[in-house]
Amino acid sequence: METFGHIVTLLLIAIITFIPVYMVIKGNGFFKSLIISLPLCCMLVVAVYWWYDIYPDFRLEMMGYDFNGMNDAERLKNVPQELREEATNLYSSRFGVGWPFKAMFGAAFIGVPYVFLVLSGATAIRKFRKNVNNT
Repeated sequence: METFGHIVTLLLIAIITFIPVYMVIKGNGFFKSLIISLPLCCMLVVAVYWWYDIYPDFRLEMMGYDFNGMNDAERLKNVPQELREEATNLYSSRFGVGWPFKAMFGAAFIGVPYVFLVLSGATAIRKFRKNVNNT
């Protein structure tokens, strides 16, 4: 089950990485690429943080964890003995800053700079190649 979570995460990150690169390969201009890839990348960054929030709940549900229990003993009664420590760690990892706040900062500090970096780099390379070919 843990492998499934890693596969989904890697798939989302690969798509985030590929979108601006695809726009560059497709040959769109800077602004058209920016208008298309920036919202898509930001939405996918939000999806990654949402997945990180919902995946522990999904794993706990598959282990038999009872979210309605009043204490740890009641919550862990259906969880196999060998998975109880992992279930306790997953349950405690759910607390803290919420995923919308993390997603907002992730989009602002990861998604937007990555898109600008890729598109600016591609534009600079195109202009450099154009100048080299003209001389």
